[in-house]
Amino acid sequence: MLLASDTQLNQKSYYEASVQRAPVGPPLRGDLNADVLVVGAGFAGLSAAIELAQRGYQVVVLEADRVCSGASGRNGGQAIVGFSGGQEPFEQQLGKAQARLAWDMTVEGLAVIDERIKAFQIDCDHVKGYLYLADSRRKARALEAELTAMERDYGFVTELAKDADVQRHIQSPRYCAAAFERQSGHLHPLKYGLGLARAAQALGVQIFEHSAVRAIKRG
Repeated sequence: MLLASDTQLNQKSYYEASVQRAPVGPPLRGDLNADVLVVGAGFAGLSAAIELAQRGYQVVVLEADRVCSGASGRNGGQAIVGFSGGQEPFEQQLGKAQARLAWDMTVEGLAVIDERIKAFQIDCDHVKGYLYLADSRRKARALEAELTAMERDYGFVTELAKDADVQRHIQSPRYCAAAFERQSGHLHPLKYGLGLARAAQALGVQIFEHSAVRAIKRG
Protein backbone atom coordinates (compact mmCIF):
# COMPACT_ATOMS: atom_id res chain seq x y z
CA MET A 1 0.00 0.00 0.00
CA LEU A 2 1.38 3.42 -0.97
CA LEU A 3 1.27 6.23 1.56
CA ALA A 4 0.62 9.76 0.37
CA SER A 5 4.25 10.62 1.15
CA ASP A 6 5.48 7.78 -1.05
CA THR A 7 4.32 9.60 -4.17
CA GLN A 8 5.59 13.00 -3.04
CA LEU A 9 9.19 12.22 -2.16
CA ASN A 10 10.44 13.10 -5.64
CA GLN A 11 8.66 16.44 -6.03
CA LYS A 12 11.55 18.53 -4.73
CA SER A 13 14.30 16.31 -6.08
CA TYR A 14 17.14 17.96 -7.99
CA TYR A 15 17.17 14.95 -10.26
CA GLU A 16 13.48 15.35 -11.15
CA ALA A 17 13.99 19.07 -11.74
CA SER A 18 16.86 18.45 -14.14
CA VAL A 19 15.22 16.00 -16.55
CA GLN A 20 12.48 16.19 -19.13
CA ARG A 21 10.32 13.12 -18.72
CA ALA A 22 8.25 11.70 -21.53
CA PRO A 23 4.49 12.20 -21.13
CA VAL A 24 2.78 9.66 -18.91
CA GLY A 25 1.40 6.78 -20.93
CA PRO A 26 -1.96 5.17 -20.22
CA PRO A 27 -2.07 2.72 -17.29
CA LEU A 28 -2.66 -0.94 -17.95
CA ARG A 29 -6.32 -1.73 -18.54
CA GLY A 30 -7.87 -5.06 -19.41
CA ASP A 31 -6.02 -8.34 -19.86
CA LEU A 32 -2.47 -8.78 -21.08
CA ASN A 33 -0.34 -11.89 -21.51
CA ALA A 34 3.44 -12.00 -21.11
CA ASP A 35 6.19 -14.51 -20.45
CA VAL A 36 7.36 -12.51 -17.44
CA LEU A 37 5.75 -9.75 -15.40
CA VAL A 38 8.15 -7.46 -13.55
CA VAL A 39 6.78 -5.46 -10.63
CA GLY A 40 8.43 -2.07 -10.26
CA ALA A 41 10.29 0.13 -12.74
CA GLY A 42 13.34 0.95 -10.64
CA PHE A 43 16.91 -0.13 -11.34
CA ALA A 44 16.26 -3.75 -10.36
CA GLY A 45 13.05 -4.13 -12.33
CA LEU A 46 14.35 -2.41 -15.46
CA SER A 47 17.63 -4.34 -15.36
CA ALA A 48 15.72 -7.61 -15.04
CA ALA A 49 13.46 -6.61 -17.92
CA ILE A 50 16.44 -5.85 -20.15
CA GLU A 51 18.16 -9.15 -19.32
CA LEU A 52 14.97 -11.12 -19.99
CA ALA A 53 14.18 -9.30 -23.23
CA GLN A 54 17.71 -9.89 -24.50
CA ARG A 55 17.13 -13.61 -23.91
CA GLY A 56 13.97 -13.61 -25.98
CA TYR A 57 11.25 -13.31 -23.35
CA GLN A 58 8.14 -11.16 -23.73
CA VAL A 59 8.25 -8.83 -20.73
CA VAL A 60 5.78 -6.44 -19.11
CA VAL A 61 6.75 -4.01 -16.33
CA LEU A 62 4.11 -2.56 -14.00
CA GLU A 63 4.99 0.56 -11.99
CA ALA A 64 2.72 2.02 -9.30
CA ASP A 65 3.99 5.58 -9.85
CA ARG A 66 6.44 6.65 -12.55
CA VAL A 67 9.66 5.08 -13.80
CA CYS A 68 12.33 5.46 -11.09
CA SER A 69 10.11 7.68 -8.95
CA GLY A 70 11.32 5.86 -5.84
CA ALA A 71 14.81 5.39 -4.42
CA SER A 72 16.32 4.50 -7.81
CA GLY A 73 15.67 8.00 -9.13
CA ARG A 74 16.61 10.08 -6.11
CA ASN A 75 19.62 8.41 -4.49
CA GLY A 76 23.06 9.97 -4.20
CA GLY A 77 24.17 8.64 -7.57
CA GLN A 78 27.37 7.12 -6.19
CA ALA A 79 28.44 3.97 -8.02
CA ILE A 80 31.18 2.70 -5.73
CA VAL A 81 32.97 -0.63 -5.64
CA GLY A 82 32.73 -2.62 -2.42
CA PHE A 83 30.65 -2.04 0.69
CA SER A 84 30.43 0.91 3.06
CA GLY A 85 31.35 -1.25 6.06
CA GLY A 86 34.44 -2.66 4.40
CA GLN A 87 35.35 -6.29 3.84
CA GLU A 88 36.16 -7.28 7.41
CA PRO A 89 32.55 -8.12 8.41
CA PHE A 90 32.24 -10.35 5.34
CA GLU A 91 35.52 -12.10 6.11
CA GLN A 92 34.48 -12.69 9.72
CA GLN A 93 31.03 -14.03 8.87
CA LEU A 94 31.67 -15.80 5.57
CA GLY A 95 35.38 -16.47 5.31
CA LYS A 96 37.79 -14.94 2.82
CA ALA A 97 36.68 -16.95 -0.20
CA GLN A 98 33.04 -15.90 0.10
CA ALA A 99 34.05 -12.35 1.03
CA ARG A 100 35.99 -12.19 -2.23
CA LEU A 101 32.92 -13.44 -4.09
CA ALA A 102 30.81 -10.66 -2.55
CA TRP A 103 33.47 -8.10 -3.52
CA ASP A 104 33.64 -9.39 -7.07
CA MET A 105 29.88 -8.98 -7.40
CA THR A 106 30.22 -5.25 -6.74
CA VAL A 107 32.99 -5.00 -9.34
CA GLU A 108 30.79 -6.84 -11.83
CA GLY A 109 27.87 -4.55 -10.99
CA LEU A 110 29.89 -1.46 -11.88
CA ALA A 111 31.03 -3.13 -15.09
CA VAL A 112 27.40 -3.79 -16.04
CA ILE A 113 26.54 -0.13 -15.44
CA ASP A 114 29.46 0.96 -17.63
CA GLU A 115 28.49 -1.50 -20.36
CA ARG A 116 24.86 -0.41 -20.43
CA ILE A 117 25.69 3.28 -20.48
CA LYS A 118 27.87 2.61 -23.52
CA ALA A 119 25.64 0.07 -25.27
CA PHE A 120 22.44 2.08 -24.89
CA GLN A 121 24.12 5.50 -25.18
CA ILE A 122 22.65 6.72 -21.89
CA ASP A 123 23.54 10.35 -21.17
CA CYS A 124 23.59 10.35 -17.36
CA ASP A 125 26.48 12.68 -16.44
CA HIS A 126 28.66 9.68 -15.66
CA VAL A 127 32.04 10.58 -14.14
CA LYS A 128 34.62 7.97 -13.15
CA GLY A 129 36.85 8.14 -10.09
CA TYR A 130 36.59 8.04 -6.30
CA LEU A 131 38.78 9.57 -3.61
CA TYR A 132 39.56 8.16 -0.16
CA LEU A 133 40.84 10.85 2.21
CA ALA A 134 42.63 11.06 5.55
CA ASP A 135 42.77 14.20 7.69
CA SER A 136 45.35 13.04 10.24
CA ARG A 137 48.61 11.08 10.26
CA ARG A 138 46.97 8.29 12.22
CA LYS A 139 44.15 7.99 9.68
CA ALA A 140 46.65 8.18 6.84
CA ARG A 141 48.56 5.20 8.23
CA ALA A 142 45.33 3.25 8.70
CA LEU A 143 44.20 4.10 5.16
CA GLU A 144 47.49 3.01 3.63
CA ALA A 145 47.47 -0.26 5.60
CA GLU A 146 43.89 -1.03 4.61
CA LEU A 147 44.45 -0.30 0.93
CA THR A 148 47.66 -2.35 0.90
CA ALA A 149 45.67 -5.30 2.26
CA MET A 150 42.87 -4.68 -0.25
CA GLU A 151 45.32 -4.75 -3.16
CA ARG A 152 46.90 -7.95 -1.84
CA ASP A 153 43.66 -9.80 -1.09
CA TYR A 154 41.23 -8.35 -3.63
CA GLY A 155 43.32 -6.88 -6.42
CA PHE A 156 41.97 -3.42 -5.58
CA VAL A 157 44.42 -0.89 -7.00
CA THR A 158 44.53 2.73 -5.83
CA GLU A 159 46.93 5.62 -6.37
CA LEU A 160 48.19 6.89 -3.01
CA ALA A 161 49.15 10.54 -2.57
CA LYS A 162 50.62 12.22 0.51
CA ASP A 163 51.16 15.77 1.72
CA ALA A 164 51.62 18.21 -1.18
CA ASP A 165 50.64 15.59 -3.76
CA VAL A 166 47.14 15.48 -2.25
CA GLN A 167 46.49 18.88 -3.83
CA ARG A 168 46.43 17.22 -7.25
CA HIS A 169 43.17 15.59 -6.21
CA ILE A 170 41.52 18.05 -3.83
CA GLN A 171 42.31 21.70 -3.17
CA SER A 172 42.08 21.66 0.62
CA PRO A 173 44.72 21.99 3.35
CA ARG A 174 42.72 19.70 5.63
CA TYR A 175 43.86 16.37 4.17
CA CYS A 176 47.31 14.84 4.47
CA ALA A 177 46.72 11.69 2.42
CA ALA A 178 44.48 10.57 -0.42
CA ALA A 179 43.94 7.46 -2.49
CA PHE A 180 42.33 7.68 -5.91
CA GLU A 181 40.67 4.72 -7.62
CA ARG A 182 39.23 4.57 -11.12
CA GLN A 183 36.52 1.89 -10.98
CA SER A 184 33.94 3.86 -9.00
CA GLY A 185 32.21 7.07 -9.96
CA HIS A 186 29.05 9.14 -9.94
CA LEU A 187 26.05 9.41 -12.23
CA HIS A 188 22.66 11.11 -12.44
CA PRO A 189 20.47 8.25 -11.19
CA LEU A 190 17.23 9.39 -12.76
CA LYS A 191 18.81 9.97 -16.18
CA TYR A 192 20.35 6.52 -15.92
CA GLY A 193 17.03 4.95 -14.93
CA LEU A 194 15.11 6.66 -17.71
CA GLY A 195 17.81 5.49 -20.11
CA LEU A 196 17.30 1.92 -18.93
CA ALA A 197 13.56 2.30 -19.51
CA ARG A 198 14.11 3.51 -23.07
CA ALA A 199 16.52 0.65 -23.70
CA ALA A 200 14.01 -1.86 -22.36
CA GLN A 201 11.25 -0.46 -24.55
CA ALA A 202 13.52 -0.60 -27.59
CA LEU A 203 13.94 -4.31 -26.84
CA GLY A 204 10.17 -4.78 -26.87
CA VAL A 205 9.44 -4.47 -23.15
CA GLN A 206 6.08 -2.89 -22.32
CA ILE A 207 6.15 -0.48 -19.35
CA PHE A 208 2.94 0.71 -17.72
CA GLU A 209 3.14 3.57 -15.22
CA HIS A 210 0.47 4.28 -12.58
CA SER A 211 -0.35 0.58 -12.70
CA ALA A 212 -0.03 -0.76 -9.17
CA VAL A 213 -0.12 -4.52 -8.67
CA ARG A 214 -3.01 -5.33 -6.32
CA ALA A 215 -2.66 -9.09 -6.03
CA ILE A 216 -0.75 -12.08 -7.33
CA LYS A 217 -2.56 -15.36 -7.84
CA ARG A 218 -0.73 -18.60 -8.49
CA GLY A 219 -2.42 -20.76 -11.09
